[in-house]
Amino acid sequence: MQTPESILAYESYIKIHPLPGKKRIASENTRSAYVRDLILFAQWFENTAERAFAPASITREDIQDYIAYVRTVQDAAVSTVQRKYASIRSFYQWAISTGQAQYNESNGVALPSEQRLAPEGLDRLQRAAVRRVFNTPPKNTPTAGLRQVRDRAIVFVMMYAGLRISEIENLRLGDIVLRDKSGEIDIRSGKGDKDRTVALPLEARQALKEWLDLRPETEHDFTFTVTRKGHRPLGRRAMQEMVVDVGRQAELDIAGIRLTPHLLRHTAVYLWREENDPFVVAAQMGHKDINTTMRYGRPSGKDLRRAAAKIR
Repeated sequence: MQTPESILAYESYIKIHPLPGKKRIASENTRSAYVRDLILFAQWFENTAERAFAPASITREDIQDYIAYVRTVQDAAVSTVQRKYASIRSFYQWAISTGQAQYNESNGVALPSEQRLAPEGLDRLQRAAVRRVFNTPPKNTPTAGLRQVRDRAIVFVMMYAGLRISEIENLRLGDIVLRDKSGEIDIRSGKGDKDRTVALPLEARQALKEWLDLRPETEHDFTFTVTRKGHRPLGRRAMQEMVVDVGRQAELDIAGIRLTPHLLRHTAVYLWREENDPFVVAAQMGHKDINTTMRYGRPSGKDLRRAAAKIR
């Protein structure tokens, strides 16, 4: 990946100006660290979101998911996470001052010191709390009922099959195959080429079938649509906001957990790891490197004790 132009422009700026909010020009080591952090963020963003890195194309949820990724998947120290966040925040302050961004999307991002991250994803009780959200009768309107069915399908496909939010956003009707006892989704790259096939566990399969049975007729073939008149494809930001709201309704915030698409995917990795070989998990999740799978699903002390008990 080539270094994005915005990062190169930021790098040129901080060579001759103080970092935004500072009074003195930063040392060469500090400048290098900030730029390196931004390049890593850009690589993660383009691989995850499948769109070009630019200040105006990034949302607060993207930054929050990246912070969670660095803390849980990369197992970075809190100090490292905070430095990476400082780099992103400085970049946004510069972007606003130069007109490359209208809003500072780094505002309101929760850092590790402010929330308890769930390194193994949602546990059994927390997953049950998420399911109960969708068992609550919606408002007595056709739109509310349709929206609940759609949102349940999105959350369950993330939580049980492990799809990325970009993969959900770009999912087409023709890429879904549902059978009585199995089902799969063809995941395509940004160019439309088939990237991999993922299997659908029962919970995800049932939720998706219910949505497809009720999905309004549209001129486009995107799987998920808005429920209002026009039924345009559902956008990423709306999905992110919906997932966060589901977490609030499930009262996960009481446990210090902020539900995000990344955490739902992380939950799926944990669930698949419990029953499958790491290479199977890597194929399902689209991990190009098996080491990524191993970092996500790192065995806990409980896992090790269970394994030890089986040895005779």
